[in-house]
Amino acid sequence: MRILLLLPVLLLHLFATAAYAGDMFPGTLEIRDGKPMLIRCDLVKNTYLLVDKDGNVDVWLKQIEKLGITPENPYQATVFGDARMEGDSVILTVDSIENIQPGSCHLGDLFK
Repeated sequence: MRILLLLPVLLLHLFATAAYAGDMFPGTLEIRDGKPMLIRCDLVKNTYLLVDKDGNVDVWLKQIEKLGITPENPYQATVFGDARMEGDSVILTVDSIENIQPGSCHLGDLFK
C-alpha cells in the first residue's frame, strides 16, 4: 500500500528531471570586441559571453552576425543554457537561441 502512495511522487520526479534543459535568459544580443554577448533584460543589464559546449564562440558569433545586429538595429532573444562565473565574466553555455526578434527588451531603449 505504501508503494502505491509513493508511485505518483516518483513518476513526477522522473518527468521533472527528464525535462531539464538549462535556464532561460531573455535579453538583447550584441557583439562586443568580436564576441557574442547577451545583455539580460533586467535592471542591472547583466552581460553574458555566449559559448557552445566546447567553450567556442564561433557558432553563436556567426548566427548573430547573420542578423545584421548593430547598436541602431538590436535584436532580442531568449537564450537557453547554463551560466557560470569565470573570473569577472559570466559565461553562458548555450543550448539554443530562440524567439529572435528585432528590437531591444530594455525599457531605457524606448526613450532614445
